[in-house]
Amino acid sequence: MSITIAVDLMGSDTPPHDLFLGVLHACTDLPKEVRFLCFVTEAVLPHLAGSLGSYAERIAFQVVPEVIHMTDSPLLAIRRKKKSSLLAGIQAVKAKSVAAFVTPGNTGALLAASTLMLPLLPGIDRPALLAHLPTKQQTMAVLDVGGIVSVKADHLVQYARMGAAYQRCCLDVAKPKVGLLNIGTESKKGTEELRQAYEILRSTPSTSFEFVGNIEGRDAFDGKVDVIVTDGFAGNIFLKTSEGTSAFILEKLREQLSTYSEELRDQFSRIQGFFDYAEYRGATLCGVEGIVVKCHGYSSAKAMYHAIEGCYALTKQQFVSRIKSELKD
Repeated sequence: MSITIAVDLMGSDTPPHDLFLGVLHACTDLPKEVRFLCFVTEAVLPHLAGSLGSYAERIAFQVVPEVIHMTDSPLLAIRRKKKSSLLAGIQAVKAKSVAAFVTPGNTGALLAASTLMLPLLPGIDRPALLAHLPTKQQTMAVLDVGGIVSVKADHLVQYARMGAAYQRCCLDVAKPKVGLLNIGTESKKGTEELRQAYEILRSTPSTSFEFVGNIEGRDAFDGKVDVIVTDGFAGNIFLKTSEGTSAFILEKLREQLSTYSEELRDQFSRIQGFFDYAEYRGATLCGVEGIVVKCHGYSSAKAMYHAIEGCYALTKQQFVSRIKSELKD
């Protein structure tokens, strides 16, 4: 039985033909049962269609007349550009004509369109973007990383449930440890929403996850928690600062190692892969009935490939049905 993954090649800071290299890489590595539906404009199609080679039977194109750009107002864009590549992808997920959708496009438009067009999971009022970060112990889930800037305490509690369900379903963590990203570990620290969320999570213990309290950014990578919960504003800054810091350190190390042995450079390459954001799945949109993965707007072909690979893994793990079942309990 074939699996179709929809890919939005438009609307990002990276040229479509560069992102398409990630699709071709996925064709090489993923099973032949996986097929792709790429959304492109008329102007882009000839160049991409000419590079299909032996993958012509596995890659189809759907031409769209409109593109939602990064600079577009999200709500205005989804109202005025109903035939855009981004909305076409969400519509395909809604119609169940594809198993998953990957886009590097406008985050606000993606969240708005997904919330309006796709059913929400049980007990969830607002979806959240979940990203993965490495720690000393295991891969950590962080949500929200840029979906909703302003949230209420109840939303943070919902994010805790979704993050824990994700870690159980996808990484087999029996009882995930959940923490709230805050400016201190004390219960009275942070905004009113954070303090209220702390009290709700503390006073209503869950059998499916362990709430460990507040976590400061400097302690996040010690591996003490499996899930970090925050609003989209702080989460996006946390994610991009982490990525930027690791990229800066790795670049300085690369400069120093240029004259060292090949063995040492090989060891560095392995370390670099551990910290490179492009090696991870992208951000999974949690809270809706459908697999939607958001890449950075400046994603490389490698980042697109790994996002597609992540989509395939989520389909094989029956992510939506499993997390939906967990949230009902």
